[in-house]
Amino acid sequence: MRKRKFRATAKRLRRYTLHRPRKRRVVESAPITIKAGYDPETNTWYVAESSVDGLFLEGDTLDELHAEIVGGIEDLTGEANAEVNLILPGAP
Repeated sequence: MRKRKFRATAKRLRRYTLHRPRKRRVVESAPITIKAGYDPETNTWYVAESSVDGLFLEGDTLDELHAEIVGGIEDLTGEANAEVNLILPGAP
């Protein structure tokens, strides 16, 4: 009798583990900090410093630079909705 009880329990356990929906892990990453610079000779904004290696971008306006940064971060890190802290020159 005991073996039957154990087998039924093992069968239920196996069924539960095979068909149980898996939980997704939500990994929160640290915000990405980027310091922007402005070149008055060429009238362009550029990434002066970044916490992402290999992020060297520029744009004619801050909006263009921001769009380039979002695309560049997605390409380099694979994060589509990363939090970006953009620090402008002269800002504390």
